[in-house]
Amino acid sequence: MKRLVVAGALVAGAASAQEAPPGADTMPVPLTVRSEHEVLHLREGTWTVERRIWLAPGPPIVDRGKQTCRIVLSGLGVACEYATMGDVSPMMGFGFTTWNPLEKKYESYWSDSLSHGGLTHAWGTWDPITSTFTEVQSGKDASGKAFTVKLVTLMSAKDRHLTSLLEVLPDGSEHKLMEYVYNRRK
Repeated sequence: MKRLVVAGALVAGAASAQEAPPGADTMPVPLTVRSEHEVLHLREGTWTVERRIWLAPGPPIVDRGKQTCRIVLSGLGVACEYATMGDVSPMMGFGFTTWNPLEKKYESYWSDSLSHGGLTHAWGTWDPITSTFTEVQSGKDASGKAFTVKLVTLMSAKDRHLTSLLEVLPDGSEHKLMEYVYNRRK
């Protein structure tokens, strides 16, 4: 029995000692902050938020809250915490956004106290000419049905951002569901 155990150990050792693929013995090069990451730094700070929600034709429901965003991973990403207290329902949320150098797009994850489908995932772009950050987000609603929304954030003013949340309908058309006005606290 001892010979079987020793033989098994020798075979396992020989398999692990086989030549590794080229480059496997080197550590990956750490990411460095690029101009794409610096765009995310525009979100840093504490913001008051006015959220407008259109559930039916007519004037929107308005509630207020706060968002705090901090730069994380030595400048490679931004993490934001969000909270509102309002007539619709209190909401708390958390999101993380970074630049994905392999895909050459921004990548975000979001979850909140109203997200029945867990995390939502988004891919985004930055237009430096219009100072607009655009993301397309997908997830599942409370019934488990897939949805897609587009978030368009105008960031032309340092201390004021405006985000429109648009539902993307099956025919490709868009319907405005919400609008967020962010004002940086001084």
